[in-house]
Amino acid sequence: MTGSSARAFEPGKAGWLFADLLLVLSIVTLGAATVPDDVPLTRLQAAPAPTTTSPRPSPSPARSPGAAPSARPRQVRGLERTPLTIGFAVDTRRLVARDAGELRRVRRLLVPRTAPLRGRRAALVLTFGCDPDSRVGSTMSAVVNSQLRAADVHLFGDTVTRSFMDDSCRGTVRMEIYPFTR
Repeated sequence: MTGSSARAFEPGKAGWLFADLLLVLSIVTLGAATVPDDVPLTRLQAAPAPTTTSPRPSPSPARSPGAAPSARPRQVRGLERTPLTIGFAVDTRRLVARDAGELRRVRRLLVPRTAPLRGRRAALVLTFGCDPDSRVGSTMSAVVNSQLRAADVHLFGDTVTRSFMDDSCRGTVRMEIYPFTR
């Protein structure tokens, strides 16, 4: 059949089809494997591997007589999807020079602006230093991030911070604070 319009079988395309289907299957599997917020961390940890010899009893850790066991196991928490967004004007030159007066002013500005998060913990803070010069903007945001713990150690104690620049404005700092879920 030399004049046939039927195409010949191409085995190379079957391999690509298999790879595409495998990719779709892995995406669906990862998307379905979520962990609810109310599952204790102890249930998420893997079971210990079985031993081939008979297990020896391990001594229980010594506790003080008055110490009570923890009330509940540690919970797995996620991030709030909507951040607290704050912004404030800064003296760019003094902030980049790490002037003590400007750093003190930044800390004082942070306290009332983060009041809606009082009693909570911040998981992630994205800070944007506004300046047309990318080096200056990045430095501004890094300097502000260095002042977070001094402004509120409970809120920002072990927070992950990232410094960015924003070249669409000048002389301001914008922050997106993502707290842990309740």
